[in-house]
Parts: sequence; C-alpha cells; structure tokens
Amino acid sequence: MYRAFETPVYNLALRVLRRPEDAEDVLQETFLEVVRSIKQYRGEGHLWGWIRQIATSKALMRIRHDKVREADEFHEESAVGAGVSGVAGAGAMGGAAGMSPGAVPARIDLERAFEQLSETSRAVVWLHDVEGYTHEEIAEQMARP
Repeated sequence: MYRAFETPVYNLALRVLRRPEDAEDVLQETFLEVVRSIKQYRGEGHLWGWIRQIATSKALMRIRHDKVREADEFHEESAVGAGVSGVAGAGAMGGAAGMSPGAVPARIDLERAFEQLSETSRAVVWLHDVEGYTHEEIAEQMARP
C-alpha cells in the first residue's frame, strides 16, 4: 500500500508545504496514521480518497504548527527587545497585483505565481483546483468558518 500511494502523498505535501523535508515528514505521518486507523476505513469510496484526506490534514496541521512556532519566536524576540527584521511578510502575495488587466502576459508562469502565495493560500488553491476539495471542505479541515 505504501508503494502505491507514496508518490501522490509526497507530491500533495510538497505542493502544499514547498519544502521537501516537510513533505517527507507529512508522508511518514500520513502512513503512520493510515496504519493506526486502517480499521476505521469503511471501504466506502476509494482508498486514495481516504489517504488523501489524512495527508491533507497532516499538511494543514504542519502549516498551523509552523505559524504558531513563528508567532512564538516573534513574541520571544519582542520580549527581549530584538528587531522584527527576521519575520517575513507571510501574507504578501506580490507579483501581478498591481498590473492592469491588459498587461497580464498571455503565458503566465503558474509555478512562479504559485510559489509567491502564502502557505495558506497555496494550500487552498492546490486542494481546491488540483485535489478537487470544495471550499467548505477546505475550511472545515482548516478549522475556519
């Protein structure tokens, strides 16, 4: 089972998280969860759908964990009087935002545009447009209203 789903799980995690080491961690965490929870799989629907849901959840949890860790580091730096210069603007999208509609080139480098998104935005776009989740399903997995 691992060999059959290793590549799609890794690719999903890599697309959402961008860092190979994080994708590898999510791959491992996903299959540990699959082994622990296999008795809960009811056989309704495809096995890949169930594994994909676990992988998505693990990737989103990684994003949440990283944001909490960044916030904690920021607060620690602020408490000791350190500058804020080490904190990157995670919500900045940059790129074509200031361009007029007529100035958008016919061929857009989607990969580069995708890389400019924040982790949360990238996860939402990937899960919706590639994996086929609805926005409601994504919001539920991200624990947002």
